[in-house]
Amino acid sequence: MQAELERRKNSRTRHRQTSPFSGKILCADCGGIFGAKTWHSTDRYRRVIWQCNDKFKGEHKCETPHLTEKRLKELFLSALGAYLSDRETVIVRLRDTQRVLTDTDFIDEDIRTLEEELTAVTEMLRLCIEENAANATTEETYRATHAELCRRFEETEARLTSLQKQRDRMKADAIAIGGMMFELGELTALPLTFDEKLWNGTIDHVIVYADERVVFCFKDGKEIVTGL
Repeated sequence: MQAELERRKNSRTRHRQTSPFSGKILCADCGGIFGAKTWHSTDRYRRVIWQCNDKFKGEHKCETPHLTEKRLKELFLSALGAYLSDRETVIVRLRDTQRVLTDTDFIDEDIRTLEEELTAVTEMLRLCIEENAANATTEETYRATHAELCRRFEETEARLTSLQKQRDRMKADAIAIGGMMFELGELTALPLTFDEKLWNGTIDHVIVYADERVVFCFKDGKEIVTGL
């Protein structure tokens, strides 16, 4: 499930979203993404339902139920109402979360240290190659030194990339939390109708289970469980 979440987040910008629900509803059975299907498209019984795109793929058939758009919106409003049962506490928690996410000093320092180490290892590699070209060292010594420096370079580069990604995620999450606070701050009362801006500003993803639980995962990590 976590791997699918990461894949979905990474691919979100590469796919045109035709609905606010696109890419946000996940199947607990297989981790697949729910897609929209139109039933009775040519008659008065027409309706749009959402079900796992992988439901009929492979030997195992997903047992998660489908949801109509109408019911999905109703469940969102119910989850939002539960989430906002104590609005002041929610806002304070969101501010605290955003403050933690924007404090990247500890990561920035580690990144600077790794960048300096990478520069130093790169210079040592250059000198190692120059010494070998000038026949200032034996071939055996050169190969051993070069292999060790390459190993250090790859390990340092991997650690640096990991920290940079972590910092980028924190910044992105802080922006998302800020948008969430704005949308919640605009509310004067719980909306009686579905609002796309509110949905996009508050919900990270939704997980649908075979036992008809529908879990709304808000952008601050809070989860609200509803049921069909």
